[in-house]
Amino acid sequence: MGPVFFPVSFLGFSLKMNRFFCAALISMACWCAPACAEWLPLTQNAEGTFFYEPAGVAQAGKISVWRLTDFAQPLTNLEGKEVRSEKTLASVDCQAGKLANSQVTRYAGVHAQGEVMNYYETPLRFTRIAPEGVDALLLKKIC
Repeated sequence: MGPVFFPVSFLGFSLKMNRFFCAALISMACWCAPACAEWLPLTQNAEGTFFYEPAGVAQAGKISVWRLTDFAQPLTNLEGKEVRSEKTLASVDCQAGKLANSQVTRYAGVHAQGEVMNYYETPLRFTRIAPEGVDALLLKKIC
């Protein structure tokens, strides 16, 4: 099978617009699928393995970041089901040394895979980051 060529004009769009739409569709697909995420390792301890992925600038200049935790031992949710991993969208205030979660999704499998066990959205409530621990490491990495 030979190379595939795309027409210069497709449905009235120029080649430049075709490239734009293809890039936009790929970006949207990766935004929605955890497997597309480029998780950067943060640390590992007795609680689990921790990863992060910068998500951009949030409101008022704070940094938005995705956090992923693969628990060393499964947690049990309120329904009595096991949770193996958790993906959280957080906002970090670098100047104040504070962090607030806005979304939390818990999964039956590791690395944000499998059945969604719980999903929460909360208003931003910033709390001070303790000087030691996983959140302190995250602060150092992204600020």
